[in-house]
Amino acid sequence: MIPSWIDLVVWGHEHESKAQVEESLKGSFMIVQPGSTVATSLVPGEAAPKHCAILSIDKSLFKIDHIRLKQVRPFVIKEIDLAEVHELNPRDKKIEEKMIKYLVRKVKEMIENDRASSREEDAAHCEQQHQMFNLVRPEKYLARLVVYHGQFPAISNQSFATNFASLASNPKDILLFKRRKTQMHKIASAKSKLSTPIRPDSIEELSIGCLIKDNLSRNGSLKMFSENRMSVAIEQFVKKESISSIVDAVKWNREKLKSHLFEQKGACNEAIILEELAKFSEKMRGEDLHGQIQNIQGSIALMELKPGSVGGENDQKKEIEKLMNIMEGLKKKKKTKVGTKGK
Repeated sequence: MIPSWIDLVVWGHEHESKAQVEESLKGSFMIVQPGSTVATSLVPGEAAPKHCAILSIDKSLFKIDHIRLKQVRPFVIKEIDLAEVHELNPRDKKIEEKMIKYLVRKVKEMIENDRASSREEDAAHCEQQHQMFNLVRPEKYLARLVVYHGQFPAISNQSFATNFASLASNPKDILLFKRRKTQMHKIASAKSKLSTPIRPDSIEELSIGCLIKDNLSRNGSLKMFSENRMSVAIEQFVKKESISSIVDAVKWNREKLKSHLFEQKGACNEAIILEELAKFSEKMRGEDLHGQIQNIQGSIALMELKPGSVGGENDQKKEIEKLMNIMEGLKKKKKTKVGTKGK
């Protein structure tokens, strides 16, 4: 509960900007909700005008002046149910093409209507104020059209985005296809009439890094780099959009290789250099295997310290058993490499 001596509460966790100070339904304090200064997510509350607030205090009295922010990327949002659109038929052979034309028209209408209302508002407030900072490409909108598609197909945002390269700053995120809860319930009922749901078996998640690592390990494509390090770098590039991850991994590996060759003073011809290169690759793979084993051991120890951290007790036992099997496989692989090296 908020103490009774509090006069003003700044509601800071909501994104919608409200220009008026409101009285609390409980207690005697007032509430101000300045909201976020820019649209941080594509939801209805973000489409309201943005403000900043100046709080003036004199002893036990206070005053709040809200200032409308003009240099904010405009955002429009609307919902549409395709079942109510009479010109579209889900059985039409060219339905995707017709849907794209219809939805493009609707998004352009949203943007044009907002532009018209903004011009009227600017005309009503004729005073021109000098702006210290101006929005880059102010003609570009943030737009979101929530489409309840029911029996209609969901269109790829990639193909839709080309129509809004010059109009929207988020062309690939404009469309959001959803099903209404009643539709989802009907689909679920039609697919299964089982009264008791069956828990599916756990399926190991395949990442892009795992697929690349497996492919490189089988084909033996890499001679200078370890498959594990490259797969991690590629996964960071794909998932986390870390642009420099692959370049950094190559540079790191190259420097390691240089240091190894400089240490081998007898590596003076091509045959010896290739031999040292093979030794270096095996050494790196051995270090990778050791690191993977240590990571798995740490995961198992953590799960044993915190029972129930992975689903129920049975789920955790299965997970530990699966990790133990993976670790044993890595250990065998490591022994095999050491044995081969000894020969």
